[in-house]
Amino acid sequence: MFVSSRRWATVGWVAAAVVCWAVATLVYWVAVRTSWGQQLDQAVLDHAGAGHRPVRVLANLARSLMPFVLCVVVFRLCVVVWYVQRRLVAVVATVVVVTVVVAMVLRDVLLTRPDLGVAGPNTLPSNHMAFTTALVGAVLYLRWYGARWAGLGDRLPASWRTGLVLGGVLVAEALVNVLTYAHRPADPVAGFALVAGVWSLAVAASPPRRYHAAACVAVPAIRQR
Repeated sequence: MFVSSRRWATVGWVAAAVVCWAVATLVYWVAVRTSWGQQLDQAVLDHAGAGHRPVRVLANLARSLMPFVLCVVVFRLCVVVWYVQRRLVAVVATVVVVTVVVAMVLRDVLLTRPDLGVAGPNTLPSNHMAFTTALVGAVLYLRWYGARWAGLGDRLPASWRTGLVLGGVLVAEALVNVLTYAHRPADPVAGFALVAGVWSLAVAASPPRRYHAAACVAVPAIRQR
């Protein structure tokens, strides 16, 4: 029964990865390769940023601050996971973060933007959104596969609260990319879908989750040093 359920879980995560990459491909094809998609994408960008200068100032600050905070959280969780001998988990989480390079290569080298009514270079996928999504994915992966919330203790004890906070971060990151005129709306959607697919594939290839008891004392032990 366990083997069967695990197999189905693996199939489900692989299917989720395929769906995410299909969404990213579709978004690129519609928003970049069609004239009406380019015009709609640009129109939403112009409307979202019009007349909101104070909001854009705060959005610029949030755009820089959120990835930094997530980097700190990922680093602390990696330290905990490494301490409790779940080193492969830390390596996989790091690989998920590094996949932002794929988004950079796609945007700057492989994907092209034809001039179909809205001039300008290709900005899809959003590297900033891809990086934030990768960091959120790394936090979830580290949290699920061997570490507790390093330094947060019982402030976020429930899984739904964890998901709510990280989901809010992703939504905020997508919004600030548009409000600051850094990206058209399709760019963060594609960046999220691209990295979400990588994360889903990493989960599919991982062994069954199990809570590592040593993680309960890892943070206090590290602090005492």
